[in-house]
Amino acid sequence: MTYSAILFDLDGTLVDTISLWQEAYLSTLRSEGIDMDMGEFMARIYSGNAHFNTVFAELGFPEDEWQRIRKKRDDKYCKLLSTKAKWMDGAEDFLDQIRKKYPIGMMTGSWKSYVDAMDKPLDVYSKFKATVTCDETQNGRSKPKPDGLLLLAEKMEVDPKSCIYIGDQPFDIDASNSAGMTSCLLWQEWTPAGIEGAKIEVKDYEELIGLLEI
Repeated sequence: MTYSAILFDLDGTLVDTISLWQEAYLSTLRSEGIDMDMGEFMARIYSGNAHFNTVFAELGFPEDEWQRIRKKRDDKYCKLLSTKAKWMDGAEDFLDQIRKKYPIGMMTGSWKSYVDAMDKPLDVYSKFKATVTCDETQNGRSKPKPDGLLLLAEKMEVDPKSCIYIGDQPFDIDASNSAGMTSCLLWQEWTPAGIEGAKIEVKDYEELIGLLEI
């Protein structure tokens, strides 16, 4: 199948960051007296895509403490990203192959500061024609809403309906479908069971190579 552009999620799809995000988030909460296990974190915060304001409010932190705690978490996370971030198995080779045939873009729910940190060891930005980060989709317009993907298609000067978006989480699929794109679920270690709505599902990058006829 041929597309005008191949678009990607970043965290957990291309770059192995989820364990680092867990480490930064949970260690920050522990330092503030909250002991949350990994299962609750993945269901409530990661796959649930809960905003930090919501999480901190539910955990009982006063509003005037939210930004301090968030900064502590982000500082830890960026330090981990700049030293420990790595490509998912097969991801970098896949990107290098696909760039020869298609324009590729990346839309992530991560802040630019996070991507800047992981760019240090991985040279992430050089892989893509265009990127969109959470900085450009604030005020309730981030995934699962389609705004970021529509902005990315605009930057790349392609019709959203002719694009495929590849991600590993339910909000990736919802955003892609809402943008009128072909949604592709790439099953990864942290993909939750029971995701519905993906137009295409693949188990690894090797299967994607066959799908895209590279």
